Amino acid sequence: LITASPRHLLAAERERLEDARTALRQAMARGVETARTRLAAQAGHLDALSPLGVISRGYSVVRTPDGRLVRRTGDAPPGTVVEARLVDGWLSARVEGSRAQKLNEPADDYTP
Repeated sequence: LITASPRHLLAAERERLEDARTALRQAMARGVETARTRLAAQAGHLDALSPLGVISRGYSVVRTPDGRLVRRTGDAPPGTVVEARLVDGWLSARVEGSRAQKLNEPADDYTP
């Protein structure tokens, strides 16, 4: 009769409810931590791909004074004034010459 009493059944249900609350809190904490980890990874990926991230690794972005990006040598023929964005500011320069070189070709000294 004791195990069938309402008081005993209510205590058992309270214990079950508390166990479920604990499991839910733990599952929510794991879910939040998983989402936080994924968000940090995505933020790192975006940072690595951002133009400022590329510049911070030693590259520059070159553009004409009117803001057009210089992507190819033909975009800035000799005499063209260009601006280069570096990690600590801007350079202004005049193109004196250029030479073609594919990205996969070995680098050698630049001679215009």
